[in-house]
Amino acid sequence: MADDESAGADDDPVELSHDELRELVRTEARDVVREEIRRTRSLFGSIIAGLFGFVILGQSIEAGGILTAILVVVGVLLLFVAGLGATSLFSTSSE
Repeated sequence: MADDESAGADDDPVELSHDELRELVRTEARDVVREEIRRTRSLFGSIIAGLFGFVILGQSIEAGGILTAILVVVGVLLLFVAGLGATSLFSTSSE
């Protein structure tokens, strides 16, 4: 029976000082930012690799032609849109 009573002891709330709570929040925020930066870098890396693939494909199909120019413009637009999406990941609402 004593084991049943002590089993609930772990459910007690932990009291932290103001400084300890602040440090805990900072640590969690740093972890979240690192993860988002990693995801954003991965996204940009994929987009840039795709852009180079399109340029190489365009140049192999038609050396120096209009297709390459169109693919480069489309790739730049994709980078711009991805940049807007990445900045929206880090925007914070001040409520």
